[in-house]
Amino acid sequence: MTAETSCALPLRAQNSSLDERTARSAQRLAEALNATPEFQAFLSTARAVNTDPEVRRLVQAIRVCRSSFDCTHSGALQSELQALPVMTAYAQAQATLKTLVTRLDKAISDSAGLSYVANVRPDKHT
Repeated sequence: MTAETSCALPLRAQNSSLDERTARSAQRLAEALNATPEFQAFLSTARAVNTDPEVRRLVQAIRVCRSSFDCTHSGALQSELQALPVMTAYAQAQATLKTLVTRLDKAISDSAGLSYVANVRPDKHT
C-alpha cells in the first residue's frame, strides 16, 4: 500500500504551489509515516471499525434516536458503542498515532525554527 492510496490527502506536485523538491520530500515523509507501526495499526483498526456489524448497528440506532423527538437513550447507545473492543482498540491506535504526529510536528518545527502546525492551522493555535 502506498501513501498515495492510503493517505486522505495525497501529496502531489500537480495543482500545487510546491516546488518539485519540496513535493518529493513531502511524499517521502508521507511514505515514511505510512510505514510506521502506529499508522498501520490506525489503518487496521479503522478498517475493523468500518466493517464491524455491531458498530454499524449501534451507529444506525444512534442516528435513528437522534432524529426522533423523544430520544432519551442516545447517550447510553453512545456509551455502548465506545465500550466495544473494536472501538477501544481504535481509540488507542488513534491516540498512539497522535503522539507520533505530535513528535513529528516538533521535529519539523525544531528543524524549521518555527511552529509548523501553528502556522498551518493558526485558527487552532491562538
